[in-house]
Amino acid sequence: MEGDGSDSPVTIKNIERELICPACKELFTHPLILPCQHSICHKCVKELLLTLDDSFNDVGSDNSNQSSPRLRLPSPSMDKIDRINRPASQRRSVGWRGWKRNSLTPRTTVFPCPGCEHDVDLGERGINGLFRNFTLETIVERYRQAARAATAIMCDLCKPPPQESTKSCM
Repeated sequence: MEGDGSDSPVTIKNIERELICPACKELFTHPLILPCQHSICHKCVKELLLTLDDSFNDVGSDNSNQSSPRLRLPSPSMDKIDRINRPASQRRSVGWRGWKRNSLTPRTTVFPCPGCEHDVDLGERGINGLFRNFTLETIVERYRQAARAATAIMCDLCKPPPQESTKSCM
């Protein structure tokens, strides 16, 4: 029966699952909207681009040092690296803009979306071209506050409404 609360734990779990970043598997922090309409944490996009850029540079170098700190980062699968190295005609994204102007150094601006695995092309603006998902950020913050309130111990001595308990000397 609706409204009796019997299905609320399932509903809350389903909602909670929507508030988790597909890359870091944590609640979103500063979520950005990708062109495919999925969201990802700002930090996760930066780490993903750095990891893929490092992997791209490591694939091309014969003298990569095994003790290099960048090799300790989680590396993408070879399938993902192959997608980055493919010509634009063979990728699902709009175009390859992986080269800096007036430079011969490759820059990764295409990466697979952790949500749908489609190639995401950030273009020349990179992360700066993505919009922040303020709505999702607000929902996540409200969820965090509700979770804190649910675990908070309420004071028995306070006048109604009860306040959260605090420790103090008397």
